[in-house]
Amino acid sequence: MNEEIKVLVLTKYDAKGASSRLRSIQYFDGLEANGISIEHSPLFDDIYLENLYSDKKISKAYVFKRYFKRMIKLFSSKGYDLLWIEKELFPWIPFNVEGLLKVLGIKYIVDYDDAIFHNYDQHRLGVVRFLLSCKIPNVMKNAALVTVCNSYLKQKAIDSGAKRVELMPTVVDLDRYKAVSEADNDILTIGWIGTPKTEMYIMELCDVFEKVSQTIDIKVVVIGGKNFHSDKFSYEILPWSEEREIEYLQQIDVGIMPLSDTNWEKGKCGYKLIQYMACGKPVVASAIGMNCEIVEENKNGYLASTSQEWIDAFIKLSDSKLRVELGKKARKDVEEKYSLQNTLAKRVKFIKDSFER
Repeated sequence: MNEEIKVLVLTKYDAKGASSRLRSIQYFDGLEANGISIEHSPLFDDIYLENLYSDKKISKAYVFKRYFKRMIKLFSSKGYDLLWIEKELFPWIPFNVEGLLKVLGIKYIVDYDDAIFHNYDQHRLGVVRFLLSCKIPNVMKNAALVTVCNSYLKQKAIDSGAKRVELMPTVVDLDRYKAVSEADNDILTIGWIGTPKTEMYIMELCDVFEKVSQTIDIKVVVIGGKNFHSDKFSYEILPWSEEREIEYLQQIDVGIMPLSDTNWEKGKCGYKLIQYMACGKPVVASAIGMNCEIVEENKNGYLASTSQEWIDAFIKLSDSKLRVELGKKARKDVEEKYSLQNTLAKRVKFIKDSFER
């Protein structure tokens, strides 16, 4: 088939949104090179995220304007062969617009890297659960294809009656990520990357860092955080930027991904771990969800379920030879399983299959 396929990509955010950038935007050039024409239409722009992360108020008028703009864009849906939706078209709106697309004969694929259905089915307000619990299952059921990043989300799509479900990990571009097996640090430097909205995960490890610092010298580097603080051990907060995040990660010794043990975290894709590993760093992660699929115990890092297991892992990784050994395996795993170069063909096939069916 040589016919060009026209796809309208409807992401939640623009390039500053990690999910939008990694799950779809970074594939655009490769898709275009494979005969798939892309038009991208984010629901929210980068200004929205900047305001969100700096705790600035986001006006209802702005949100209404963006929702209205998306609705207008949907009127052009017939001009495309396929829609590619990130999670849902209109968050927190009970009306199932995606179901209307099916009635109109407009095919769509939908992608998930978070358990957003728990925003609705586990909401504290009964009225939200009543109005929205069935929304995401219906979006999944009516899609030509559901792509997900882990087995927890896959099972949800299957249980919802999705016609086709495929695993699609969140990946990195190896042309951007270069391994630095041993950083030039005087003390063990433990790194975490995230946003002010996810900073609570690393703050829960402060007691662990304090206890580790009583045995070995450590420094904790928080990339993208804002409120992290301790007077018990050395730490540094670095502002996140797409241009410098890799450079920052290359300068740490160990990457970490602590998580809480809830259903929401079971939907996480472990992207932080993949970033650290792509830079040739061993990892330590909570033994929850996708983390257990990425981390191979004592081969590319360690899983931790208790404070003592976190402490033991950091003590082990104070050995630079062990860090280099595990870091090499970590990089190899990313090259084989979590790279843009290895998953592009899969994404191309999924889109072409969905168009032809």
